[in-house]
Amino acid sequence: MAGRAAVPEVIWARPERTGRGPKPAFTRADIAAAAVKVADEGGLDAVSMRHVAAELGCGTMSLYNYVPRKEDLYELMVDAISGEHE
Repeated sequence: MAGRAAVPEVIWARPERTGRGPKPAFTRADIAAAAVKVADEGGLDAVSMRHVAAELGCGTMSLYNYVPRKEDLYELMVDAISGEHE
């Protein structure tokens, strides 16, 4: 689509899944908590989709169903941490 700039969709702007179908295994809060735990234990450089998925007990590609980009994972972490301090 030439002429239309792609607008990035932020993960927190999408509603959590509700309604029909199987219940998601993880919430955004679960994912953020796992990512923060990985960072607490190994530093920010240790935060990867693979390490966070392992902390959650799921496969890396499964995590991408919830968080499409590593940058979104960082945003969830920041939101979780800043929410603790309010």
